[in-house]
Amino acid sequence: MLYILQARLQAFLTHQIAPEQAGFVKGRGTREQILNGRQLIEKARIGGRRFSNFRFADDTLLIVQNAEELLEFLRRLEERQQKSKATSEDRKL
Repeated sequence: MLYILQARLQAFLTHQIAPEQAGFVKGRGTREQILNGRQLIEKARIGGRRFSNFRFADDTLLIVQNAEELLEFLRRLEERQQKSKATSEDRKL
């Protein structure tokens, strides 16, 4: 029974998953996606500045130049999360 369900789901999902998705689909690796991402990073600029992160749906690729930049990004992220948490707690009152 499990094999029948797996075969039916696999046939259905093969057509539902975008060709860009990789890593968890048999026969699709992540090397090509990593190469494409790297090429985008090297070429992409907004207002003369390089992108520092890309966001697609729920996938996030974070690119930093050095450890200090990463720590600064994480510090700002934590600050925003704390502000968001405080705002949501105020709404509960």
